[in-house]
Amino acid sequence: MLRDANYVRPWLLLLLSLVLAIFLPGSIAAQTAAVAASSNSASVIKAEEIRLYANAHPYLDDSLPDLRKSVPELKQLIPATSQSPLPDLLARAAAQLDEPLSKCPNLVSEEVVTETQPLLRTMQDPCPGMGACISNNSQQFNYILLIDRGNGSRPLLKEYRTTLDGKTVPQSDIPHSQGFASSWLILSAFNEQESHFRYLGEQKLDGHLTYVVGFSQIPGAIQNPGYLLRGERSIPMLLQGIAWLSEADYRIVRLRTDLLEPQTEVGYKKQTATIEFQTANISALHLKLWLPNSATIETVIDGQLRREQHRYSKYRLYEAKSKIILSPTK
Repeated sequence: MLRDANYVRPWLLLLLSLVLAIFLPGSIAAQTAAVAASSNSASVIKAEEIRLYANAHPYLDDSLPDLRKSVPELKQLIPATSQSPLPDLLARAAAQLDEPLSKCPNLVSEEVVTETQPLLRTMQDPCPGMGACISNNSQQFNYILLIDRGNGSRPLLKEYRTTLDGKTVPQSDIPHSQGFASSWLILSAFNEQESHFRYLGEQKLDGHLTYVVGFSQIPGAIQNPGYLLRGERSIPMLLQGIAWLSEADYRIVRLRTDLLEPQTEVGYKKQTATIEFQTANISALHLKLWLPNSATIETVIDGQLRREQHRYSKYRLYEAKSKIILSPTK
């Protein structure tokens, strides 16, 4: 059922339940949706989604001028005149994702995480000099992606981190934002009937033509949502956003996500994630995968702005090493 003549609910939908970064002041930042959802029944999760987001107003409902105010990156957009290209566009994008997913091995890459935070308490406070008002913290990790095909139908990517010398990352050093492992699955065919889509038009991005598609998740329809965690509270994190797809091969070039609705119960006024993608050559398997190159997250919690950037490089096969220790003979 269409919301109106300008919208389509296609049969190829999002796996945004695992895509997102979550900021959590003073605690472990995020969980993948699969882990976070494990302690809740599907019915309870969906009821909570509806309670928190039923009255949300997605910016896809807005006119194009208002949408550009919410998403300034659409300034150069050439508007679509029809929604008719959308089903075929999404089908082609899904085809580019699902076959590589079936072959994707466990991976590891190098990750640099930089957090920037104003030293003043609120965004409204005057800042006499940006150098005096910004704190930076940079860390490096081994970023590990493990493929879980145990459920037989919906593969999941789980992320882990170690120090550069392979040791466990101390809890205090774990990045505030996590969960990009599945962002390249945004148009996978594994997740039907979970979101609305709108074809917005065409736009040049870094000199290349892209097709621009907007989305908004449907409250009560998300099986494995991401979570906003704050202290002892955790609530489902539903999203809206924009995907830029390459005209040449329909792969995701850039993805922007926003909260479907501010969540004041846990202090979240805003969370915007922008993820850039590139080809990763896994030479050992002669395999090319489309994976995150960088991710930038800006979050406003209790009036305080946080910004965290992740950069990924040198994707390669992850091979766990083990040693058998024999018990001494008696």
